[in-house]
Amino acid sequence: MLKMTRVGLAALGGWIAASLAGAAWPQEPAPQPEKPAEQVYKNIQVFKGLPNSRLLSAMFFMEGSLQVSCGHCHDWNDFSKDDKQSKRTARKMILMVEELNKTQFEGKQLVSCTTCHRGQTPPAASLPFAKVEEAAPGRPGSKDASTALPSAQELFAREVQAAGGEHAMDNIHSRVMHGTRYSSEGWSSPVEIYEQGPDKWRDSFKLKAEFVGVFDGSHGWGQDDEGVHNSDPPELERLKLDADFYRNGKLGERFLNARATGKEKVNGQDAYVVEAQTPEGDRRQLYFDVVTGLLLRIVRFDSSPFGPIPNAVDYADYRELDGVQVPFTISHLRPDYSLLDRLTKIEQNVAIDPKTFNKPIMPAKP
Repeated sequence: MLKMTRVGLAALGGWIAASLAGAAWPQEPAPQPEKPAEQVYKNIQVFKGLPNSRLLSAMFFMEGSLQVSCGHCHDWNDFSKDDKQSKRTARKMILMVEELNKTQFEGKQLVSCTTCHRGQTPPAASLPFAKVEEAAPGRPGSKDASTALPSAQELFAREVQAAGGEHAMDNIHSRVMHGTRYSSEGWSSPVEIYEQGPDKWRDSFKLKAEFVGVFDGSHGWGQDDEGVHNSDPPELERLKLDADFYRNGKLGERFLNARATGKEKVNGQDAYVVEAQTPEGDRRQLYFDVVTGLLLRIVRFDSSPFGPIPNAVDYADYRELDGVQVPFTISHLRPDYSLLDRLTKIEQNVAIDPKTFNKPIMPAKP
């Protein structure tokens, strides 16, 4: 059915975006209506009528739910083959999930693959043991003890001060970072990242081919082993988030209708959780270190036929640089595929050639 090559953040969420490749921005034609999946891929049976760009999101959701690779169901040499029992079983499970949501939950996406599988191939059927509470009822640490949460605006203001203050952050205008990128697929590569305020970003690394992800302030583009292409919507959202250079000093403007909802652990650290929306109305979750006040995680959600797919950006190993706190470890996390950048050298307020963010002009197709 599909054959995917997933070897870079520039390609994350956009492995079929090469089909959208075009010329430089001014010459790009208006987007054409999407074809249904069965007109683009072979042997589509249960996803007929689904826009072809959403087919991969369905695959990613199943991958993450069972923590398997494409080869669990597909023949790597011919994705359209039905030789594997797991592929035939997957079709039955998809129909079962659709039927349950339709007949029992008024069509809402309340049941999905992860409802039962929870990161493993056989469904997770065992019951957990009840936890014993050491504290007496009403005392600190018990379920009855209530702890007032700071407001979202208080957390936003605290983060600005923890990061160095608005004035110090406004004095930084560019950033060049070098380090090593690690993948959940097992590879690693040197990585270079360029940031230019207010909203330009480029990251690049090399395996057998060069992989690039760029947002130039208006458009997103990428390069992978299939060539240069425009960013698809999920990848564009990732690039815009990374490119927002002054975001941490303007959280109240970037995230609306914000409210603190509780506390959770992020990589072993206690964090306050804030639910918010972008100006476009898209849901976001932000996590702030309870002790330091620094931003630990931002989560956005991509749509799929089974429900939202969480995409998190984690920030860790903060160090003071030119009066501001800068994370030296940045992770991009998905249920099906994740990347981690360990940075070893960061320079700020360096001159960056504007051509760094230019999209190559592609030759006209014959």
